[in-house]
Amino acid sequence: HKLIKGKAGVQELLTGTFQKSMLTQGSEFTNRIGEVYTVLKPSGKIIIDDEQYEATTSGEYIDKGEKVKVIGKGLTNVLKVRKAKPKEIQAFNERQSKKEGDS
Repeated sequence: HKLIKGKAGVQELLTGTFQKSMLTQGSEFTNRIGEVYTVLKPSGKIIIDDEQYEATTSGEYIDKGEKVKVIGKGLTNVLKVRKAKPKEIQAFNERQSKKEGDS
């Protein structure tokens, strides 16, 4: 057995390494666009680049399939999100279609 060190170790023990990466990488998700996977009421799961993440809103309900923008990270490594604005969704869609055009 390896030694459990601090919150990261406990988080890894409880959730596997996937969640542990959130401890160090949360800020890189800021301003990313994701899609609601389970209704946010106000918390649930979202998908960014085919990976699921815990997310929460500031109290609003957001339906499955809606696009959300990451605005920060909570204390418990939950991504804070809000509903994406039409402009943000349009820019996101344009980036996605460029990516698919590259491959």
